[in-house]
Amino acid sequence: MQAILNDVAHAVATMVPIYAPSVHSGLPAALAQLDLIDGRFLRGAQVFRTKQGSELRPLTVQRRDMMSAISILESARVSFRQLERNRKLARLLD
Repeated sequence: MQAILNDVAHAVATMVPIYAPSVHSGLPAALAQLDLIDGRFLRGAQVFRTKQGSELRPLTVQRRDMMSAISILESARVSFRQLERNRKLARLLD
């Protein structure tokens, strides 16, 4: 289940800003696009780890942005269930 949430967060992050507290001010700041490309969501998308190993939390997204992302994913008929099935099958074959 955590892997699915990590994948959903990654998909959402390609469409809308994901925020984490700024190191300098503590105020929410959007994650940089380069960090999103190289980093990973972990622990059911509760944490984002940059390529350099920094862990950012808590992560937030604005409600209106999330609603837009949901609409886009629904209209694209994206299924994360199939992705999880493929992962389970790959583990069995390893």
